[in-house]
Amino acid sequence: EEAARTRDTRLSENLVGAAEGRIRLARLAGLEMDVPAEALAELVGRRGYLGELACRLAAILPAPLPAPVTDALLVAARQPGEGAVEALGALRNATPEPAVRAAVDEALESDDANLRAAGLDVLAHHWGAEARPVWKEFLASKSAPMRWTAEAVIGVHGTPEDLPDATAHLAKLTRLRGGMSMSPPR
Repeated sequence: EEAARTRDTRLSENLVGAAEGRIRLARLAGLEMDVPAEALAELVGRRGYLGELACRLAAILPAPLPAPVTDALLVAARQPGEGAVEALGALRNATPEPAVRAAVDEALESDDANLRAAGLDVLAHHWGAEARPVWKEFLASKSAPMRWTAEAVIGVHGTPEDLPDATAHLAKLTRLRGGMSMSPPR
């Protein structure tokens, strides 16, 4: 709460960082931590590094996230910049509701490869096999982050049905070792 009340950005960043450390320790110890939802939602809505830190804090909280935090993450996920990727990633802990799906679908239509990759991750986490057409598209992409995300998603959410696609992708990478880009498209 103090991080949301103070206007000193550095102090807020330090407090949010400390809260993240305490939550990680509490989770390792099997303890529960109470994070004030309204204060966290306000911090998620802040621009810049403080907003990103607040999104990372939301990402380590147990699911489901409180409604005010989810609402703030939905707004942040639609803002330009790196904070949108952090906000979208934290939506993995939100209740899979239509507003979350809409934000994921918007991210998948984005030109930003990192935002699209985060969208696929959340889509597969909440809606499983519905993400199959998207991860197949990502496997064929020339963007390394998109391919890597597809590989990770298939590793977690894939089924035996996905083995032929994964095998074909691996064979293609083996044959075209120098032909695939290792950086995002510009």
